[in-house]
Amino acid sequence: MQAKDVKVYESFENNLTQFKRFYSFYNDSVEKLELSNFLNSTIDVDLENNVDNVIYGVVNGKIIKKYKVVLTFLNLRNNKDYIVYTDCENDSNGNKKIYSAVYDMDKNDIFVSFLTTLDEWTDVCQVMDAIFLFKH
Repeated sequence: MQAKDVKVYESFENNLTQFKRFYSFYNDSVEKLELSNFLNSTIDVDLENNVDNVIYGVVNGKIIKKYKVVLTFLNLRNNKDYIVYTDCENDSNGNKKIYSAVYDMDKNDIFVSFLTTLDEWTDVCQVMDAIFLFKH
């Protein structure tokens, strides 16, 4: 798997010394994500250092949940853009809850879908591991 344009927005320094997975992936319970404010702000080079890494979960057209964006990347294998995010909560094992979705900046509704295949989850996991678990 090759990722391009990887941008990291959230740091997990406290966990980097362990070199073991400190996060678990979950399917999100919201219907869709409101990504436009976040993704539009990342386009403007002047604002890059001031990006608010917050997105929102939407149910029945209403924002019900707030998330922090962990990272974004383009998967070169399938040419899809992915966003990885967290609700900053831990699961029963103490692992950070991590979610992911596909987005497309060229569509009116930037949110495309949540991940649907094992290949997609595997690719996202590989990017997360490469950034947060392996010593560079």
